[in-house]
Formats: sequence, C-alpha cells, structure tokens
Amino acid sequence: MGRAHTRVVPDASAPARARRYVSSRCEGLPSDFVDTVLLLTTELVNNALWHGRGDPKLDVLVEAGQVTVGVSDEGGGEVRIASDFRWPETGHGLRLVDSLSDRWGVEPLTTGPGKRVWFELTRDASGAFSSEAEESRSRHDVR
Repeated sequence: MGRAHTRVVPDASAPARARRYVSSRCEGLPSDFVDTVLLLTTELVNNALWHGRGDPKLDVLVEAGQVTVGVSDEGGGEVRIASDFRWPETGHGLRLVDSLSDRWGVEPLTTGPGKRVWFELTRDASGAFSSEAEESRSRHDVR
C-alpha cells in the first residue's frame, strides 16, 4: 500500500476524523498497536490545529508492520517538547510522541511554506513493539 493523503478540515471533529482515516489504513494490525498510532495521530493533528496555519494535511504509510503518520501545515515556528511540567498548556503531547514512537521528526515542506511533523511506529515479526522503541528514546529528527 502506498502513502495515503487527506486534508484535515479544521474543526472540533478533526481529530476524530483523522483517527478514522488512519485506522482505515491500519486494518489487520494488532489493536494495541493501532491504539498507539491513533493516540499519536491525535496529538499531531491537535498541534497542527492549535499552532499551525492553513488546513492541515495528513499522510499515512503502512508497510510491513511499520506505520508512518505525518501532519503538515503552512505555519512556521519551532516544534519542541516542553522542558518541564510547569509549562501548563503546550508541549507535553510531544512527550507522548517522543516516548511512544520509534522515531519522530520535523521537516520543512518542499512545496511551499510550512512543516511536516511525523512519527514512525513499528512492530517486529512476533507482534511486539519494536525493541528500538524500548531501548532508545532519542529519535527526534529535525531536518
């Protein structure tokens, strides 16, 4: 299956629609794995809605037990994890992305202004989460 793309209409039901879209591409994968993919998808969509500009775009690639989800928007700005828990409103969701994904990152769009924030989550042949995710938590990739 190739990479699938969709526009995210920016309204209150956007995260739920994004989860349904991603879930439909994850058919046949274990439910606990898909639940984690959907949690992280929600975080990226919410970030794009709150901090980005324009209508976000969602892309999904499912290949051999690996799921890559990206959310693009036209906004600039820095994407960062909150440095501590005293920062009350933003940055904490990326802690989830950082701790639960195998890799994640931010890259500038090549088609115009903006950025794409993405994550990868992998299952090994036994169905367990990737050992890389369990052993290494430093997978943030900024291009």
